[in-house]
Amino acid sequence: MNHLYPSASHRHTRGFLALFLASLLWTQPLLAEPPLPAYQWQTPAPGIHVAVKPAAHRFIDSNVTIIENAEDLIIVDANDNLTNAKQLIADIKQRWSKPVSAVITTHWHSDHLLANHYYRQAFGSDVQFIGHASLQQTIPTKAQAQLTERINNWQTAIDKAQQTLSQNPLDTALAEKIKRAEQTLTELQGIELRIPDVTFNEKMVLKRPGRSIELLFFGPAHTAGDTVVYLPDDKVLISGDLFDEIPFGGHGFLQSWLSTLQQIDTLKFTQVIPGHGAIHRDRRYLQQVTALIADALTRARLAHQKQQDEATFLAQLPLDSLRQPFSGQDELAGRVSAQFIPEFYTLAYRQTQP
Repeated sequence: MNHLYPSASHRHTRGFLALFLASLLWTQPLLAEPPLPAYQWQTPAPGIHVAVKPAAHRFIDSNVTIIENAEDLIIVDANDNLTNAKQLIADIKQRWSKPVSAVITTHWHSDHLLANHYYRQAFGSDVQFIGHASLQQTIPTKAQAQLTERINNWQTAIDKAQQTLSQNPLDTALAEKIKRAEQTLTELQGIELRIPDVTFNEKMVLKRPGRSIELLFFGPAHTAGDTVVYLPDDKVLISGDLFDEIPFGGHGFLQSWLSTLQQIDTLKFTQVIPGHGAIHRDRRYLQQVTALIADALTRARLAHQKQQDEATFLAQLPLDSLRQPFSGQDELAGRVSAQFIPEFYTLAYRQTQP
């Protein structure tokens, strides 16, 4: 494991879990030879372009969608990895001469908004940043706290590495790692989190020639304010982190989340661009996450009726069978689901009443 990768000190934040997951991945030969691309372009429908993370990195950073319209581009979400974000920005500028008119942020987690800082620099002051009204409160509080802790983690890691280097001054490899880490720290310290210029409460429609772009909010779910981007003309749904390959429940509101997924299921779409993982061409993950949340709530209510304490409730869960639909034979998914799946049941226990 890299001596300079700061460890996560808070388990219930997907941005911090990204640090944990990256540390898990660090020793995988897949990441060493050959190096993976920052993203891979896919076009699930005409004018809908997605920078999809490679499978091995799908839990570390978000997919980014470019909606290409007749006269402009609209971006949905931003990377957490700033180096990859700058590469994506350069790629967008090379591929399209059309201006970016808007950036939509699906929710406040850093792996969906950190690079908005660079979007503003790259695409100008005319770009509108759009998101649910709750982001006006959660970005300057929760997202900022996430960024601050990350900065502190990097500083701590650098300090420890410098102490090690002082005892082994000829360790040139460690010296180079410290130099790169210091560059990362400087970048993070310069980030100004973007609060949306334009917000909505339940629904907002962006009209473009031949395309309607609907921004929908069905209630607190994965976070207090998850935006679903629905393209009815293309039959495409951009779902953020509401249902992807390994759902994260850490900031969720399970009963409302269940209702949100049920309402999403009434929409007419044939493809889903999730926040993480491959593009869905069916409703399997929607159905799996719906079933997971429903099961968590049912089991939690029963545990309260039996007057079980939280530890007893969690200890008796059949975790292997609960994880199987999401992990299958995928080793990485198995390790990640071991972290994520139990959190749904912890939340369910805490959010249900006897």
